[in-house]
Order: sequence, then C-alpha cells, then structure tokens
Amino acid sequence: MGKFKWQINASAVGKLLGFFGKFAQNQAVAENWRLNLKRMPRFGAVPSFIPDAPTADEVITHEIEKEPVYAETLTAAVQRTVKPEAAIT
Repeated sequence: MGKFKWQINASAVGKLLGFFGKFAQNQAVAENWRLNLKRMPRFGAVPSFIPDAPTADEVITHEIEKEPVYAETLTAAVQRTVKPEAAIT
C-alpha cells in the first residue's frame, strides 16, 4: 500500500484559487475534502480535521435573516405577487 497523497481535480483549481468568488471557493474546498476523505481509508490515513462547511440552505437562511429586504422579496415571489423577473433583480 502506498503513501496517501492529497489529490486536487484540475477542474477545481480555479475555484480553489478564488477566481469564481468566495462561495465557489468554499464549495470547492468542501468538495475536495469530501473526495479525499473517501480515498483515505484505502491508504490507512486518518483525517486530522473534518471541515464544517455550511450547506446551501444554511447560507440562504443566514442571508435572508441578515437582509430583511430579501425576506420581503422572497415572500412576494412565493405568493406570486410580483413577476419572477422583478424578484431576482
């Protein structure tokens, strides 16, 4: 059995460097961790840290709580009192 080496998908490099924003970067870090955590048992490796990244639902809920205007816009969109184009702009 070989030594465990951390792998990074080539398609995730730009995201990991932050070229596509902080959210994409955090998402890429979490995905990279998940993929490598799945590989570790084959090499007998044990992670020293398991990230606690927020889910998309948690991020959305936090943003809605932070900005009351988002809650109003979301409520109006769900109740269909505004056109969809107005709700997303």
